[in-house]
Order: sequence, then C-alpha cells, then structure tokens
Amino acid sequence: MLTTTIAGVDRSTLILAETYNIDSQLGSRRDTAAFVLESGDGSVKAEVGQAVLITNEAGTRIFGGRISTAPPTAQGPVAMRYEVTCVDWSDDLTHHLANEEYTNKTCKEIISDLLTKYAPGDGFTTINVQDGPVIKKIKFPYKDLAWCFDQLAARAGGYGWCPDSLKDIHFFARETDYAPITITAASKNYIDMRVDPDRSQLVNKVTLRGGNYVAAAITEHLTGDGRKRVFSLGYKPKNVTISAGGPAIAPGVDNLDDEGSFTWFMNHQEKFVRVAAATATPADAATIDVTYSPVIPLLVQQADEPSIAETAAREGDDGIREIIIVDESITSLEAAQDRVQAVLTARAKVATPGSFSTRETGLKAGQLLSIELPKFGLSGWYMIQAVSMRYLGDLNRYQYEVSFGDKPDDIVDFFASLLDVQAEPGIEIDEVLQKVQTLSDSAQLDDAGGLVTEVRDPSTFKWGGLHFLRGSFDRPSDAYDRITGARVLPGLGRFE
Repeated sequence: MLTTTIAGVDRSTLILAETYNIDSQLGSRRDTAAFVLESGDGSVKAEVGQAVLITNEAGTRIFGGRISTAPPTAQGPVAMRYEVTCVDWSDDLTHHLANEEYTNKTCKEIISDLLTKYAPGDGFTTINVQDGPVIKKIKFPYKDLAWCFDQLAARAGGYGWCPDSLKDIHFFARETDYAPITITAASKNYIDMRVDPDRSQLVNKVTLRGGNYVAAAITEHLTGDGRKRVFSLGYKPKNVTISAGGPAIAPGVDNLDDEGSFTWFMNHQEKFVRVAAATATPADAATIDVTYSPVIPLLVQQADEPSIAETAAREGDDGIREIIIVDESITSLEAAQDRVQAVLTARAKVATPGSFSTRETGLKAGQLLSIELPKFGLSGWYMIQAVSMRYLGDLNRYQYEVSFGDKPDDIVDFFASLLDVQAEPGIEIDEVLQKVQTLSDSAQLDDAGGLVTEVRDPSTFKWGGLHFLRGSFDRPSDAYDRITGARVLPGLGRFE
C-alpha cells in the first residue's frame, strides 16, 4: 500500500488505491501524480498548492510535489470527493526569474549559483548535480529556473535534469545513471515490447543565425580627397581609434558628445566616422586609419559527415537533412558552436523510441537501460524517457509502463521548437530595471464648502500622514496667476 501525506498529514486511508497514477518524465516534461481522495464527513480538503509526498511499500519516496488541481464533488449531504492532480517540485522553480550571464563556468557552478540567488529558501539541494562541461557563455534574461536548467542541459549536450522527490536536483550525463534491470531475449522482466523507428527528427546539418557579435579588431585604411569629411565603414564599429597622420585617438560619439570636445566622431548605427566641425578637412591622398571591432551578424554552419554518409547509403540520396535555427539571443561564436553541436549530438541518428510494461520497481526517467533484442533491432544503451505507474488491483500491486529512446527527448523537443522560427524578442542582461511599486493611499474631495478655484500661499500640505512645508514646493521660476494674470514672484509657494 502506498502512503500519501498532504500538507504533512497522512491521508492514505482516504485515497482510493485504484486511482493512483504516477508519471515520471525526463527534463522539461514534469513528473505528475493523480489520485482520488474521499472525505466521508467532509472535514478533509485537498487544496491547490498543498505539498504531497507519496511513499511505496518499501519506504522509498516515489513522488514529491504540490497539488495543481483538486476539483471537489459533493457525494451526499457532507461527504466530499476530490480528483487530485499534482506536479513535481519543478513547479517551485518557476516562481522567480533569473537575470544572469555566465562565462566559462561548469554546469554545476551555474546551477548552484542560480539556486542560491533565486531560490534560497525553497529547500533545493545539489547533491546529484554533476559538474558537466564548462559553458563558455550563456545568458538567462529574466527566465525562470526550470527554463534555465532546460537551456543548460541542451547546451551541455546529452544531459538531463530533474528534481527528485526529496527536492534534490539531478543534473546528469546520459552515460552515468543506470537502470537496475537489463532486458534480453531470455529475461522475463517485461511484456508488450513495442518499437517505432522515427526518422522525422533526423538532422545532420545545422545552420544557426544568431544575433550580432563583436569580432576581432580590424583596421580600415581610408583616403581623403580634399573634400570628404564623412567616411563610411564596412561594419558597425565598437572600440574605435582613429589615426589621421598622428597618434591614434578615441573619437566622440556622433549626436551625443560635445562637438567642440573631439576632433573626430563615430556613428555606430550609420557605420561612419567624420571630422568635427572645427577640424580641417583631410587633404587629398591623406590616410586615415580607423581601427575598430566590427559588430557582425553571427552565422554558423556544421555537418555530421558520418550521419550524412549513413543516410545516403540507406535512402539513396545525398543524405543531407538540414535545418536552420534563428536565435538572436546568441551573441558569441562559442555559444553558437555549442548550440549547433548539441543539436547534432541529439539528432544525427534515426531515433528508435519504444515502450514496454514491467512490474520491476526502481525505474525512473533519465536512467540508461541496457536492451539486447535483435529481433526488434535493439542493441545497446537506451535512455528511459517516462515511467507511468498503474494499479493492478491484485494484492495492491502496480505495473509500470516504460517509454525509452536512444536520445533524450527533451533535447529533441527543445530544438524542434526553434526550427525555422524567430526567437522571442530578447531582453539584455544589462538593461536598466525600473521598479514600479503600487502605493496604497487615498484622498477625498468634499464639495460641501463650495468649489475651490484658487489656493495661495499654503503653509503646509498633508498626504498619507506626512506634512510638507511650503518651501518644499518653492521653485526659482516665474509664474502667473491663472485668473488675475498677476506675476507670482520666484521662490513663493503656489499651485499651478
């Protein structure tokens, strides 16, 4: 019999055993649980947001999370029935938005920092977070932590993540977490094996169009003609220096800096440099050397040649299966290369998803399962994508429906959502945040004493229990009475 606590109280005896349904999912597909609770006297309620913990007969916790829906139904004068659905602890990772940028950090360093800064009191731990690869650069502009972890797992390539029932985050490479069973032609630990090869997600050539990035510095050698005062550049410039027959100088910013303070100006958007109004026009054949870092569109392309050759041999064409990803939030060459490689790692082979049923316990999403079934074309390690628990009815036993694949579906789905689609408008990490708070205050107007058309020389003004002296409203400027037209001298309090 399963033991279930709701908001810290054991409610197992109120739950119909045959209604339990627990699904374990990988990555962005969250674990869920469902059951029916019946309260004969109506005193027990299932409410949205309450914590739910489910433990099996061996004392192992198999689910932890919160109630997401619990519609009530009256079963008589007082009895109540609740059809409860729950989502795992990943829901707690959507409460706050992270605004961070990381450079040359391991995945564990990034996850630990995000939890420390944005979920310090939520009880999450990182015992089972692997170091993962060093991520050269990644941005999280106002994204919830679950989204950040999805993105990080995809960027790492071949990684998955999930919070366990104890609120410990698991972040793991697919090569390190093994299922407690193996399946062979001789084993008797499964029934109803099904396999459905899927070539629809095959990708072996990827083009990525990112945002603009700052490339290595170049120097453009421009030539004067005795008349020209504006000189066009090949790219939008950053970190500009100009040498016009003398030492290199930093120019001012066109339409922003004072005209008399610089001899040269640069315009980033319009891609030009010009001489200041007081600077002589460069002579005919004069050399102007402009050194700057060009801001250029980011375009990366990579192919998996073995996959192309294998596909060509199998299908009789050139073997290329190509996609394009558009994501302007990627602004570094290293990040673009990481993204492209992650796509190829996940999708360069034909997927072989399958499923089976078993009564074996201990299986969970993210584990690697060894399967050797030649007649199904299965040989090697496969990742468990989902585990669904169903009630059998005999002696309170349960059966598990297991789905597996040879690549993490969460990575496939993540990148499938990006194909041929412009990424959502980005929010830069360094944008200035203006916080707006709603103030609770009130004011009351009463016309019992007649309409007030003019107020002069107020000694004090009261708002929200605070008093302001007349001097608080004094301004050193002229004003004129709205009715008489008479001048009100500077420095006197007044309403305008």
